[in-house]
Amino acid sequence: MSEAVAALRRSHALQPGDEDLRCNLGSALLRLGRYHEAVSLLASPRPRRADLLALLGMALRGSGQTAEALLLLGEASERAPGDAVILNNYGLLLAESGDLQAALEIWRRVVEIEPQNAAARLNLETHGGVPSGRPRRKEEHGP
Repeated sequence: MSEAVAALRRSHALQPGDEDLRCNLGSALLRLGRYHEAVSLLASPRPRRADLLALLGMALRGSGQTAEALLLLGEASERAPGDAVILNNYGLLLAESGDLQAALEIWRRVVEIEPQNAAARLNLETHGGVPSGRPRRKEEHGP
């Protein structure tokens, strides 16, 4: 992974305006637990894309800046209301912050969007939002 980070850093230095490179480098830094570096990379300029806002939010979460992370993940979820990854992460942060009801609502929305989403289903089960088991299928009515 460190070789990938080095390559991404070189590419980012050559094309600092490339948001895809910024996103990939930020993701790699998060995976390595290098939250402060990820925040530094992602915070300036302030992201416009929902995925970069969410990534910055997760980096802030990792560096202990929960209030700022909540704001960014909330904004990212508004910009991309159908993005299950963003919504799942927003739900996690809401739950960690003590707003379990809001987190449950977010995870239910994810399951509506993607009924097979294992992360949202597990989060709901873990926090008492739905019974365990397979997702229910809509009954088909014959003619």
